[in-house]
Amino acid sequence: MYMTGGSLDGYHIYVNEAWISDDASTWTQLADPTYSIWGGYTSIVYNDALIIMGGAQDNTFYNEIWSSTDGITY
Repeated sequence: MYMTGGSLDGYHIYVNEAWISDDASTWTQLADPTYSIWGGYTSIVYNDALIIMGGAQDNTFYNEIWSSTDGITY
């Protein structure tokens, strides 16, 4: 299970972190991802890869797609 970045206050304070867990109780922080810092994106796991799509930062909207099989290299 992955948990990635987003916005701390819903609009202005963005984080660029990635975490992984096998049981949703114990989490390990991964190296900071190389993708842009923003929130409001969608993420899914497909074919054993974490895929992050879209998102926004303030009034800038992104149509980027990032993929990783380990949560570290995108």
